[in-house]
Amino acid sequence: MEDGDEGQTAIATISKNRAGSIRGTGELHEYINTKQKGTKNAYNPLVDLCASPSLGGKTLLCLLDGLYCGRKWRSYPQHFPNAPFNNKTIPYENPEWPACFLASFDQVAIQAVGLDVLYSQSKNNEEPAYHNVPRILLRDNADDLLREMATPYDAPSGTVYRQGGEPVQSLGVFEHWDNDESRRYSRNLDPENGKGIEFVYIPMGSAREA
Repeated sequence: MEDGDEGQTAIATISKNRAGSIRGTGELHEYINTKQKGTKNAYNPLVDLCASPSLGGKTLLCLLDGLYCGRKWRSYPQHFPNAPFNNKTIPYENPEWPACFLASFDQVAIQAVGLDVLYSQSKNNEEPAYHNVPRILLRDNADDLLREMATPYDAPSGTVYRQGGEPVQSLGVFEHWDNDESRRYSRNLDPENGKGIEFVYIPMGSAREA
């Protein structure tokens, strides 16, 4: 039930959706595949798609579902054993799944939070996992795309992304949370002066009760 590495990228959650809005994106794959041209601090065409006035420029709200998460683009789903999910992993056939949902007006910030969630769940891989493979698999350079998107005018790759001949301005804010337990970003730590992400976590139990 799990294919090889072809087509694998580091992280391309919201950004990869842009490729579904245009025709002929096959030639872009080698640029985002970390085993091909998607090396450390490399140009990423997804930044161009997200910066396009006709694609990212027309997006008002970004939604990211993490109901069932697999290791690769086609694989069996994985439980999330670490906080705040604390799913049971044994036996595999149990009803506990991530069942999370992220929403944001910022297409970079939402992916930053999604990546931090995946990083947090990549731990404890030494425990027995289904089919004896790591529970969560993250490719190299996982946050490179988000760094390029946050500062496309001064991107780590050295690329100057342009739209209509003009340098692209920041597509959103990027940062990592402080730790996996408190899950706080700059605006959580300093609501008045923080310039980055504010993460509001609502447990599903509380949402149902509300």
